[in-house]
Amino acid sequence: MGLFVLQRKGKGGRFANMTDAQFVEFLQDLRQHSIERIIFNDEIVLTGNARGKKKIIECEFTKKLSCNKFAIPEDLNFDNCIFENIEFPDIGGDALHFDNCTFRETFTLHRTNLNKIWFNGCVFEKEIKIYGGSGHSVFEINKSPQRESHIKDSIRFYGNQFAYVNIRDTTVEKSIDFDNVSISSIFIADGIYNEIGFSNQKTLKKLTIQGDTEARDKLIVRNFHAPHLGIEGNVLFQNAQIDKMDLSYLSQNDGKLRMQNVRLSEKLIIRDSDLGRIVFNEVDLNGAKISFDNSYIGKCIFSNVK
Repeated sequence: MGLFVLQRKGKGGRFANMTDAQFVEFLQDLRQHSIERIIFNDEIVLTGNARGKKKIIECEFTKKLSCNKFAIPEDLNFDNCIFENIEFPDIGGDALHFDNCTFRETFTLHRTNLNKIWFNGCVFEKEIKIYGGSGHSVFEINKSPQRESHIKDSIRFYGNQFAYVNIRDTTVEKSIDFDNVSISSIFIADGIYNEIGFSNQKTLKKLTIQGDTEARDKLIVRNFHAPHLGIEGNVLFQNAQIDKMDLSYLSQNDGKLRMQNVRLSEKLIIRDSDLGRIVFNEVDLNGAKISFDNSYIGKCIFSNVK
């Protein structure tokens, strides 16, 4: 850190300025492992390969951070950082990790080929947009020891081929949208989700929306809709409160759908669907409006439904 001149920023302590070229040099220098309390006032474009594990602590990026065919052979970790704008096209390698970070504008990933993408305890003021992606990638949003994650807008997956998506202990104020994705497993756990929806989705391999405890108020989904969906694997709703659910034009292609310890509080719509063998166990429909229209429900199993 002796390379950089420290400057004072208000009453918060000492900060340093670093140019975009110096930041890229840090990422490519095996001798340096971390930097902290840096203000970046330039737009930064990452190129080439990072070398070694890197940790960026309590830094602020006041302009756009992007990349051009940038690779992370090991772990690149941002901790307690503030970002104005991030857009990462064609980023690859091992792990991109954000802890307790704040994103002021849209966070965008294009055609990522990373093994892991983690967000723990992060706050997103605007959207998250994920385009494309490798079939071996793992994408996770979770809480940190300090706080839960909070998305004040939407998170949108477009044409992804991830191995695994895990979202838990998070508040999403608008929606989680899956558009024409091929994701081996989607897992959504405790949190408050205004809307979860699938569009342009012919098949679904595995979806689990499951609270960590039997207390259904720990996982709340205001609206779930998946029109024209074909289920090939297992779909499970468990330990959750779901206000509105629309299963119109649903078909089961050798898949299984199960609802276990779920409260449907407002509306259940099933229209032009072949439900096949769906299990409703310990489902509370008390007070909900139920609409069945031109659908086959002959193989459904109902147990302890009220």
